[in-house]
Amino acid sequence: MSSDGARAAFDANPDAVLIVGADGVITEANPAAHLLFGYAPTELIGLGVEHLVPELSRHRHAQLRQGYEAHPLPRPMGLGMGLMCERADGTNLPVEISLSPLGDGRSTVATVRDVTDRLVDRNEARRSIARLELLEDRERIARDLHDMVIQRLFASGMSLQAVAAIAEPAEVAERIMTTI
Repeated sequence: MSSDGARAAFDANPDAVLIVGADGVITEANPAAHLLFGYAPTELIGLGVEHLVPELSRHRHAQLRQGYEAHPLPRPMGLGMGLMCERADGTNLPVEISLSPLGDGRSTVATVRDVTDRLVDRNEARRSIARLELLEDRERIARDLHDMVIQRLFASGMSLQAVAAIAEPAEVAERIMTTI
C-alpha cells in the first residue's frame, strides 16, 4: 500500500480484501480477511490463494485464475455458482467474490463477502412462502368443504320440509319443522 489513506481504506473495509499476485500468492490481506478466513495476520501473507478454496475445487480454481490473469477485467467471480471458501479450520463458507486487476497488471484485488446470513434469510423466506401456500390451500379446501356442507344441510332441510308436509301425526311434522 503506497499511501496512508489507501492503507486506512483497505484496513477499514468490512469485506475481506486480498491482493493476489499473478503467481496466486496472497501479498496483502486486510483485517476482515483474517477474521473471515480464520488466519492470523502473518499466516495469510505468502499463502497460495488456492488454500482458501475447498479441496475439491482447487485444481479447477487454479486453471480459472490463470485464465483471469490472461484477460484481467473487473468483474464478479463465479456469479450464481454458489461459491464457497475454506477457512483455516477446514469449514466452508458461502461467499461472493469480486475481482479487479491492480494498476500494475501483475496483481488482482479480490473482495470477498460472507453471504451466510443472506442465504439463511433466503431459505427462511422460501420456507415462509411454502407455509403460506400450504395455508392458502388449506383455506381453499376449508371453504370448499364449508360450501359443500352448507349445500348438503340446505338440501337436507328441504328434504325434511317435504317429509314434514306429509308426516303424521301433526306432532311429528311440528317437531321436524322446529328442528329445521
